Amino acid sequence: MKHSLRKIIAVLVAITLCLQILPLRAKAAQDNGLNVEVPNGQTMFFVNQGDSLTLTVNVSAIDMNGITYEWYRAEPNDNGEWTPVLIPDAHDSSYTVTNINKIADYYLDVRDAYENVQTVVFSVRFESHLSVESSTGSPYFTVLPGEELTLEAIVTQTGYPYDLSYEWYHSWPDEDGVWQMELIEDATSNSYQIQNVQRRGNYRLFVRGFADEAEYTFFVSVDNAFTAKPANDQAEFFISSGESVSLSVDVTANDASDMKFTWTRFMYDTAAQDWEPTGEIIQGAVTESYTTPAIGERSRYSCSVEDRFGNIAFVDFFIII
Repeated sequence: MKHSLRKIIAVLVAITLCLQILPLRAKAAQDNGLNVEVPNGQTMFFVNQGDSLTLTVNVSAIDMNGITYEWYRAEPNDNGEWTPVLIPDAHDSSYTVTNINKIADYYLDVRDAYENVQTVVFSVRFESHLSVESSTGSPYFTVLPGEELTLEAIVTQTGYPYDLSYEWYHSWPDEDGVWQMELIEDATSNSYQIQNVQRRGNYRLFVRGFADEAEYTFFVSVDNAFTAKPANDQAEFFISSGESVSLSVDVTANDASDMKFTWTRFMYDTAAQDWEPTGEIIQGAVTESYTTPAIGERSRYSCSVEDRFGNIAFVDFFIII
């Protein structure tokens, strides 16, 4: 009998606990359609020191009774940690920050009577603008083969002095004339030293702060006293239809080894009264001279000459019927 009584009591206690817990669970799980929207979706604001700013949200719900608002402010301490602190007397859907003198994040908790909660985070940062220029005032540098070169940028930051990061990239034309670019590892300051310059290339610096970024390109070439021109200074040829022409380029350089020649033919567009912008590369024409096939219309031939340091010169020839 005692054993049965204990079972009955245990069942009654369990039923009582369920009756107490179920309403709470039902209340917490009830969907009230709580929705919090930020005007224009803007949660990041950049301001000047001393400015004022109003942060606001639009709230909707099936039952708007019992909606509460709690605002918190978090700003970095000396250790760089951000800890939200309740703002007293801030209990509306809007909050105005006056005389802003520190960067901060503002958290808003919106609660309804059914324990639904939505949180919005606003970030307030100071305006900052970056500009970059070469320390020499020019982005162009020419050095002798094998020399060292230090590229240095002067970075100006107006507004709030955010920490800056630097990235350098090296770009160069490959054998097909297509420019390649790669990140220079460990180049993380406003200057970069190139060891043993042997080829033309561009060096691109990206400077980034929290509120802005800027970039600058340095152009580096190698001085090889390199020139190219039409042989005998003859760039124009007047011929009869069906004739061919022998074209040749004179090249001078301190180091004339490994010269690369590429010949291209351009046709004349009589409708546009101009040369076609894209020519046809002549396969197999890889020396300083080229003899054309029989020509029956106005033509232009161009020879691009590249030395071993990546310097390029273009020589044009015009064939007139």
